[in-house]
Amino acid sequence: MIKGLLFDLDGVLIDSEAWHQRLNERCLKDLGCDDIDPKDFYALIGSGKGFDAWEKIYEGIPAKYKASNFKETFRSYKMKQFDYPPFEEIIFPDVKTALQDLKNQGYRLSCCSSSSQVYIEKALNDCEIADCFELIITGHDFSQSKPNPEIYLTAMNKLGLEKDECLVIEDSPYGLEAGKNAGMVTVARRDDHFGIDQSKADFIIPSLSDLSDLIKKIDHRYQ
Repeated sequence: MIKGLLFDLDGVLIDSEAWHQRLNERCLKDLGCDDIDPKDFYALIGSGKGFDAWEKIYEGIPAKYKASNFKETFRSYKMKQFDYPPFEEIIFPDVKTALQDLKNQGYRLSCCSSSSQVYIEKALNDCEIADCFELIITGHDFSQSKPNPEIYLTAMNKLGLEKDECLVIEDSPYGLEAGKNAGMVTVARRDDHFGIDQSKADFIIPSLSDLSDLIKKIDHRYQ
């Protein structure tokens, strides 16, 4: 029976990945990189510390950028353009009600994100959903990021649960693979922006408001 719900943050609770991609496109334009397809930066979705998605980006862009240390130039320029995303503006509209309903039903909620502790806490507080989570786990606490399963196994152990009692809710291929590598059932929040690969998900839902009914079906299936 499912008891613990382990949520990714970006792309699941907040629509930050679309916001970041718009910023990526603006930065490419400002830097005069008209020969780079912004879609090459989709590789960054769901990546984190210890997993260099730039190797994938460099496969798609002209070789001159790799030779010119473009990664550092782009990241430095982008970081100067913003402090934090406007979290309260980009929270998915279904999230607050869905999380509160799930908590009221007795499920134990954890936020398991590859982002930093400061970023996660600010996002949850700005969106007024911090009180829904019993536990926050940050990928910066581990040497390897998703798809390594350590973040989800650590959340499971801290909650005192077993693998078959945990449900991972993700959106990116890296996160979904991490959940599968942890031996847990995985649910993807359907991607409507990037056409990313969610084939490793056991289930795909369009909204977190569908999660409660899905959990009941999962529990019935595995009884």
